[in-house]
Amino acid sequence: MGSVVKKAVLYTRVASQAQKDVSKAIQIQKQQCESLALLKGINIADSFSDIGINNEKGYTTDFQKLLNYITKEKVDYLLVYSKDRISRSPNTYKEIEKQLETFGVEILPVVVSPIL
Repeated sequence: MGSVVKKAVLYTRVASQAQKDVSKAIQIQKQQCESLALLKGINIADSFSDIGINNEKGYTTDFQKLLNYITKEKVDYLLVYSKDRISRSPNTYKEIEKQLETFGVEILPVVVSPIL
């Protein structure tokens, strides 16, 4: 009997449209997350990106779409380059983490952020 393939959604974000090479920054985040998924045998079901949005509150346009997706589809992981892509506020991050846990979703970062 084969192992069950885990399913994930991928989220990328850059805070400023003025950031040099925005599309490159998003692509690097995405590639790093895809590499982690491949390494762990995780299937990426969908991906979401926010560009030019400061994520202090944690509920940006595509992040809200991601949350809606998770409520409708069985997802095991949320892949992010780092936890601060979700929110730079520790309180908001914890709130979102708890919300995701209610749906059985674990946040899986490529790199560990020392703040969150």
